[in-house]
Amino acid sequence: MKLKLGLILAILGFFLILLNAIDYLANWQNVPSGLTVMGLMFVVVGIALEKKEKKSNNLTQNQ
Repeated sequence: MKLKLGLILAILGFFLILLNAIDYLANWQNVPSGLTVMGLMFVVVGIALEKKEKKSNNLTQNQ
């Protein structure tokens, strides 16, 4: 379950960062920069959850 949650958070974070990048390139200036910070946090937390779950799965399989 945490593996899927981590993947979803990482993808959502990537899309938030991508949205801000497109906003910058197109000069829309509608997207608040706080979304970039949230996107970065989602990516970091999502990858950390995914790593933790994979490590946990590897430990249980080796025993």
